[in-house]
This record gives sequence, structure tokens and C-alpha cells, in this order.
Amino acid sequence: LYSSGSTGKPKGTVHLQHDINYTCETYAKHVLDVADSDVVYSASNLFHAYGFGGGISFPYWAGASTVLYPGRPTPQVVLENIQRYKPTLFFSVPTLYNAILNYENAADYDLSSIRLCASAAEALPAGMWRRWKETFGSTILDGIGS
Repeated sequence: LYSSGSTGKPKGTVHLQHDINYTCETYAKHVLDVADSDVVYSASNLFHAYGFGGGISFPYWAGASTVLYPGRPTPQVVLENIQRYKPTLFFSVPTLYNAILNYENAADYDLSSIRLCASAAEALPAGMWRRWKETFGSTILDGIGS
């Protein structure tokens, strides 16, 4: 898996298979409360730890469904996917949250299925958190950010 590259280029980092279970037991279960009834959508790349957790290991560990989209996660594509697949958990990075907020007619999309959004890989500005809550009604859990 690769780091976010906060000090330069992304770096390959060693992860052991049993580490996946640790992150599922601690973060997916006790922080996100991922359940088998959830539909999870991660707009982050699967080769990064954040994208792999949100898109693969957390939903599979919990027996939940996951939305996997092979294309580029543009604001339009992400909003259409959320409206179509109705995820209950959404994983993204602040850059994409901001792009969605600034996308024309973003507020016209139905994101009411989302019970929790998660953010990581870079710092989430407080103003962006407030705008997202005001626009879409869901909160963003701010994770690790550089």
C-alpha cells in the first residue's frame, strides 16, 4: 500500500495481513460502526491504505456491500453514484469534498442515504465541514490528515 506522500512522493509501506483485521476491529467496528446492512462507497484509490480500508476491507469484513467505480471520481460521477447506489457510508478526501460542494447544482442531488462521511489523507478545514453539513445534512468524520 502507499502513503499519501505528505512529505513528497507517495511511498510504498509494508502492511501485514493481520493488520487488516486490527483496523477493522478498531476503526470500522468501534468508530464507523460498519454493519452488514451498510452500503459503502469510497472515492479514494484502492492502492492507498485509506481507499483500501474504506472500499475493500471494512465492507467485506462487516459483510456490507461496496460500490466500486473504476473511473475517475469527478464531482458529477460521485454525485450520480451516490444518488444511484444510495451508500450509507462515504469515504473521500477534502479536495473532492470541496469540488463536490463547488459543483453546479450539487445541492439538487439526493445524498440522504449517507449516515456518515469520512475524510482522510489531508486536513479537513472546519468551514468545509460546516458547508457540507448545511448542504447535505451529513457530517464528515475527519481522520488522519497531513
